[in-house]
Amino acid sequence: MNSRDRFFIVGTGTDIGKTYVAGLFFKALKNSEATYYKPIQSGSIDGRAPDVLSVCSFAGVEYSEEMCSYNLVEPVSPHLSAEIDKVEIDFERILEEIRKKCLDNKYLIVEGAGGVCVPLNRDGYMYSDLIKKSKC
Repeated sequence: MNSRDRFFIVGTGTDIGKTYVAGLFFKALKNSEATYYKPIQSGSIDGRAPDVLSVCSFAGVEYSEEMCSYNLVEPVSPHLSAEIDKVEIDFERILEEIRKKCLDNKYLIVEGAGGVCVPLNRDGYMYSDLIKKSKC
């Protein structure tokens, strides 16, 4: 592994195991300068990101709002949930957060909201674009 490694956990479908796998990675690496990040969560529960809650509970760490940049209400695709919530997703903000977390940690586990072809806006920006543009 490089000095700063990123792991993107993606997969198509709800309940396919993305959060479980991300939790396994985070639990295994949390004592090795690792952090977890969910850039966009749709399906917020009581103002908290349920996937972040699950990963934190599994790994035995405290929930932090810094683990999720966009915590959207409707449990639908990120682009549609953002439209419903009247939120514009700022990809530079997400990329900057990834860069910052890479600088502060040896390992970064990033959990997607679906697979690599999930649209993040109506302009065709997908998770694959986010993965390609993220650099540590």
